[in-house]
Amino acid sequence: MKKNFMTMAVLSLALTAGIPAFTSCSGNTDEAGTAVETDEYAEEEATETDGNVIQAAYETPETFKNAFELATANYLALKDALVASNADEAKQHATALVASLEDVDASMLEGDAAQKWRSVAGELQAGAADIAGTTDLGQQRKAFTALSTNMIAATEAFGAGSTVYKQYCPMANNNAGGSWLSSKKEVRNPYYGDAMLECGEVQATIRDKQ
Repeated sequence: MKKNFMTMAVLSLALTAGIPAFTSCSGNTDEAGTAVETDEYAEEEATETDGNVIQAAYETPETFKNAFELATANYLALKDALVASNADEAKQHATALVASLEDVDASMLEGDAAQKWRSVAGELQAGAADIAGTTDLGQQRKAFTALSTNMIAATEAFGAGSTVYKQYCPMANNNAGGSWLSSKKEVRNPYYGDAMLECGEVQATIRDKQ
């Protein structure tokens, strides 16, 4: 009887110790099994919801729309390179993003739409240029945070040509958090890559204005 009591106590402590693995996406563990459980939980949380559904605020001329869609495609390719922890590819896609942003013709935007583009255009260029200017993966990921903040603001205003998902990792940037856009609902973390690939959640679904 005493032996059974001790066994149950040990099992209870083990289960209690295991609970945090299912309630956070922390990767600070030496246990491979724990990391897998953590990632599975993060993916489950991310794929069960679309988050808030946001419809883009403005209709835009076709020339603007097509050019911004290309810029968004380059941003998404950059994000994928960071997920893969490939600094050289990230540099290439950031360079392409700089060029595609330069080709966005906002001259036909009017009123609030024009003002909104002016508020993000320079920051988008600067963020992309910062990533294009280095092959240091840590610096690229740091610059990606500000770039993504402005890219999210731009897509919420103008759409992306197709549905995109705003995703968020609370542990990015030394636990300050970081957001990004993805064309897929499944979380693939650009701030950590394979170290915590599925850490994060879907916060919003962004669609073009109907």
